[in-house]
Amino acid sequence: MAFVPNLLSTDPLCFKRDANGDLQFPLELASGLEAVAILLRERIRLFRGEWFLSVLAGIPYLPSDDGTTVTETEAILAQPFDPVKVRAALLTEILSTPAVVDVPVLRMSFDGPTRVLSTTWVAKTQFGDTPIETLTQEI
Repeated sequence: MAFVPNLLSTDPLCFKRDANGDLQFPLELASGLEAVAILLRERIRLFRGEWFLSVLAGIPYLPSDDGTTVTETEAILAQPFDPVKVRAALLTEILSTPAVVDVPVLRMSFDGPTRVLSTTWVAKTQFGDTPIETLTQEI
């Protein structure tokens, strides 16, 4: 039998997470729809410039200190809340997730005084639709 490498673009795999997004031990692999849902949560949580392997991965929530990774005009939370800009950034990240083909539900709201961004989404994938999810982040 020939070895066929697993390609993330066709068969997403990742480790299972608990309700807080932390790895579960002992480590177990998630695949299919479960893996896509985990990857989506992680991608929406990731600030651009935060991941050392690719400073261009993630959402441009805040401008970088030196302005090279995320400029002030590109950042979505360093200025008045612009739902169109936020939606575009989130859609770009969600649609670039392996196996995601469409985003029928995407809502977000920002509470300035508490600095809380809430994002709700459903993604259509090659494996079916993800359940509706809401991620709340204090920025």
